[in-house]
This record gives sequence, C-alpha cells and structure tokens, in this order.
Amino acid sequence: LVVSCSAAALAAACCAPLELVAAATSAGEVELFSTRDGSPRGCWAPPEVGSARSVAFVRGEEEGWSVVVGGADGSIHRRWLREAQAAGGEAAGGAASVAAGFDEAREEERP
Repeated sequence: LVVSCSAAALAAACCAPLELVAAATSAGEVELFSTRDGSPRGCWAPPEVGSARSVAFVRGEEEGWSVVVGGADGSIHRRWLREAQAAGGEAAGGAASVAAGFDEAREEERP
C-alpha cells in the first residue's frame, strides 16, 4: 500500500481492526487512509502543535476508538473516530468494525 500525504509523514500508526493507517505530518496534520485501498478517510489539524511528531490509535472501553497525536510543542490532542454504519443502520461491531473517519460531532480533546 502506498499513500501520498499533503506534507512529509513524520510518524505513522496502523490499526488492523479498523483497517486504517494514520500519518502525522510536518504540517501538523493527521491524515487517515484506508488500508484496503489507500483512499483518504479524513484530515485533522490540531491547533498549535507545530509539526505532528507522534500518532497512535486508542480504544476506550465504552467510548470507542480515537486517534491521539503529540505535537512538536509538547501538547497531546485526541480526536474521536466515527465507525462505518452497517446495512441496518447500526454501527458494525467486533473485529469487522471499520472506522469511517473522524467524528465531526465530537469535540477534540486534550487528555
């Protein structure tokens, strides 16, 4: 799989259960891509991080999945992910659950 980011990728994280890869870029953005076909799944620019130096996927017991990024300024930011909807309108569950991208309805956090 080869993907192109909008700026130099300084760190990357892969999440097999979600079929996503996240790239932290020198422009301070986190870009999400599908591991199936490389298609873009979203871009997030945490405020005032400078360049994004690290990135990780985190799963909460009840909250679901999020992406955490560490910036060159020493800050840490979290952004929640939205899961793809199954045919019946309910979120897909278990290992087959695939995040569709960043959850625009939930605010960014600083853990």
